[in-house]
Amino acid sequence: MRKVIISVGLTLFLLGLFGCKMKESKKEVTGNQSINKDALKNEPISFSDGAFNEEDIIHLFKLSQIEVEKYLGTDYIEDWVGVDGNIMYRYEKNDISIEYNGDSIWYINCGPNVSIYKVKEGMKFEEVKEYLGDEEVRSWSREEDPDTIFYELVYMIENMKIEFTSLYPDIPNA
Repeated sequence: MRKVIISVGLTLFLLGLFGCKMKESKKEVTGNQSINKDALKNEPISFSDGAFNEEDIIHLFKLSQIEVEKYLGTDYIEDWVGVDGNIMYRYEKNDISIEYNGDSIWYINCGPNVSIYKVKEGMKFEEVKEYLGDEEVRSWSREEDPDTIFYELVYMIENMKIEFTSLYPDIPNA
């Protein structure tokens, strides 16, 4: 299974503000929570006209780079280099940036107008929990900067691992 990540407000996250990452889980999820990607390939695809939501993001997961450009066009801006040295393709109208690993989407950066399961950039962890349920807040530091502590809230939804990361989980817009 390929790895897919979504991040709400990564640019702000790097400045110490709220962020969200969404990864495709390597763990198989059974029952109604699993996604049959082969079945999804045959469904007609339509996207929101403006900023995206979780349904739009899920649709993107099943597309190749050529298919993304077919649906969203080539009116993107080549943005900053991603964590693996890849270029991000920013679609301003949809408030997302996409990074590919080969022809597959590896990472999606979502701006402040994107809503993922009613959760948006700038919400406190307690507000996120109101929508997605109570989960334990974990902490971690980067090896190169152990004094900076990040807080993380993790959920499994629709066979996706969704991570919310902040320097200050109890402060709005942090």
